[in-house]
Amino acid sequence: MQLRNIMLKDKSDYFKIAEDEGIPKRCPILDRCARRSQTIAIFSDWDFEETREKIGLRNPVIESIGDGAQKVAGNNNYYCSGLCPEVCLFESSYVYPEFSSVPATAGSYDKFMKPSFELLETGHYSECAEYVNFLHAQSGDKQISEKESFIVREYKWIIATIIGLIAIIVSILAL
Repeated sequence: MQLRNIMLKDKSDYFKIAEDEGIPKRCPILDRCARRSQTIAIFSDWDFEETREKIGLRNPVIESIGDGAQKVAGNNNYYCSGLCPEVCLFESSYVYPEFSSVPATAGSYDKFMKPSFELLETGHYSECAEYVNFLHAQSGDKQISEKESFIVREYKWIIATIIGLIAIIVSILAL
């Protein structure tokens, strides 16, 4: 995966990235991704948890890593970031018109500015932390999580304890 500093304009730009990287055209974890759910909730003014049910998010849900999708708004302005580019590009019935048909990840609107809307970032699912983590887990290189075994988490303590016990046994046998 290479870093891109270009603004993606449409589906053809988006699909070209997938083609160049040899990955699926659409995000393979979309039906389980909390970021997608959060993005829809933000644009629809729905509760995050209710949105999961409304859109039929499948289990196990892949939770957002780092900052999730967010919106800060006043009466005449808003700023959205951390958005799922797939929602903006392919699910235009959920998003504000300015975000529609563009793989947007951040944008802002201010009624009194000219132009009133500014697209700040676009992106591709291959850059998404949830997708990258999913790939990493699929490859077998899982990071140690809190739920993994005691032995994996505490191996240094276990080794030190074993060495200490051996030292005690050796000192007793030396007497």
